[in-house]
Order: sequence, then structure tokens, then C-alpha cells
Amino acid sequence: MYNNQIGGFVAWDRDFGCYDTREEELFQKAMELIWDASDGDVESPEEDMGRLMGLGLDVNHVPEELGPDPLLFHAVRAKQYELAQMIILAGADVNALVSYSDETCIFESITKKDTRMIEILAKAGANLDARNTYGDTPRKLLQDENLLDVVECALADQERGIIQSALDGASINGQRQRMSRRM
Repeated sequence: MYNNQIGGFVAWDRDFGCYDTREEELFQKAMELIWDASDGDVESPEEDMGRLMGLGLDVNHVPEELGPDPLLFHAVRAKQYELAQMIILAGADVNALVSYSDETCIFESITKKDTRMIEILAKAGANLDARNTYGDTPRKLLQDENLLDVVECALADQERGIIQSALDGASINGQRQRMSRRM
């Protein structure tokens, strides 16, 4: 339902109550959820994030008044792996720039030596050759920190999984074709 007083749509959610669905409000609520989850103050953050997405949260929208960092960056910084994966699956741009240093989220995870998040971002397509304002790339920083092998192994595992899925699909289809010929 549209509310003229706030100039936006209002939705009803059993946990959030009557809720303003303007992008800024949804982003603010999602950002608070990420940080509350990192403090252990939320029972089921994935469920709550799912509800916010259901209300229309745009994971790539960054309200000017809340700073320049995308929602994914907050999940990366807070080491909220499941929330980061949800945000990525909802269409977040893993190569969106954060702050004022022209860095992407993977720079933050490399700085923290967070190998699990590095893997998540690399598998999601993070650009390892993106340059920040200092001319550094994630690939160079990973080499400097002796973490490049972590990314290469994760990407190789992912590629093996894709190839295996294709092979499994081919053999299933081959089985079906042979079965249909027999009938």
C-alpha cells in the first residue's frame, strides 16, 4: 500500500511490523541486521535478510546518506559468510567499488586475511585484476600474503564441480537416450 506521508510503499511483516519499503529504509535495516548478527544479537539473520529481500531490498542500491559502501561490503567486513552468500545470490555486484579507495570487497577480505570470504568472493567472480587508487590488485596482494594458492584451489575445485555436473548430466542424458531406444 502506498503511504503519501512518507512518499513510499508500506508493507506489513510479522517481525518488522508496519515497515517503510523505501530503499534507504530497507538498506538501513539490512545493514543493522548484518552488524547485529556479527555481535550475536540475532537468532536467524538469514531468515530476516530473506524477509527484507522479500520486501524489495535492492542489494546493489547504496543510499547516499548512509555512506558509499554497498551492502555486500558490510557483510564482508562483519565476516557474515552466509549473509554475504545470500546477498551475492540475490544479485549483488561483487566488483562494486567501496569507500573512496576504488577497492572492491575482495580487497577487504585480503586485508583481513579472511580466506573463507576470499573464496566466496572469488567463486562469485570477483575481479582479481581490479586496481585500487594505489595501483594494487587483489592478485598482487594475494601473492604478497601467500594466499593466491587458496583462490586458485577454490576456483579449480569450482571448475571441477562444474565439469563433473556436466559429465553427470551427459551420462544421465545418455542413459535416458539408451533407455528410450530400447522401448
